[in-house]
Amino acid sequence: MITRVNFIHESRLKVVMVDHNEVGQAVDGIEEADVVEIIDHHRLAARTTSLPITFINRVIGSTCTIVADLYHTAGAVPPARDAGLMLAAMLSDTVILRSPTTTPLDREIARWLAGLAGVDIERFGGEMFAAGASLEGLDAKKIIGRDQKVYTEGDRRFSLSQFETVGFAPILAMKGDLVAELERILESEKCSFACLMITDVSIEMSLLLCRGEARVLGAISYPRREENLFEMKDVLSRKKQLLPYFADLLKTL
Repeated sequence: MITRVNFIHESRLKVVMVDHNEVGQAVDGIEEADVVEIIDHHRLAARTTSLPITFINRVIGSTCTIVADLYHTAGAVPPARDAGLMLAAMLSDTVILRSPTTTPLDREIARWLAGLAGVDIERFGGEMFAAGASLEGLDAKKIIGRDQKVYTEGDRRFSLSQFETVGFAPILAMKGDLVAELERILESEKCSFACLMITDVSIEMSLLLCRGEARVLGAISYPRREENLFEMKDVLSRKKQLLPYFADLLKTL
């Protein structure tokens, strides 16, 4: 039953931000909601809140490490399916525990989850990345949008996406379509530049495909492999390696 009184009291959605804390990366309408909790492992750029909230932000490889550790600390055991899902997220974030973002806690929690899920970490991770690297049914928009985040540094807004694969050749065959999608993002997201980080987990190396402001692209110090494409050896993490690199680079422009 709805009465006039219902319209007097403002009703706001309550939101928990997980694996992000920046408003620009949140769901549409976040400004009209009450953020009651944040669980994250990225840099801090959180909005202000009117009341104190629970804010868990730890320097580890995956937000799922935090979630699983909350289970572990509370003495609770997640079902095997949920343990497998959390382990998959951790292995994706840390490139099967090889990324420089990986911590001892990530390794400890991964072993615990693997035991609960009944899987071998290396085998499970390899199968997961092999399946995820398939381009079947994926166009340029889905590849770039699968793991895309928009950031703001100073007066520049930019988009960084990451796609993990095994072997560069299949995705580079789509370079023209990928460049066109990056240009579309420049317009739709009002960005100075947009990049796709293509990470080959088998050789622990990434390629960076970029479009946008010539001054920014011209300042990139990584070896230029061809037009708009840079080679980044030993770079696996967007959070710990690529984003800080661009943050420092933009300060010099």
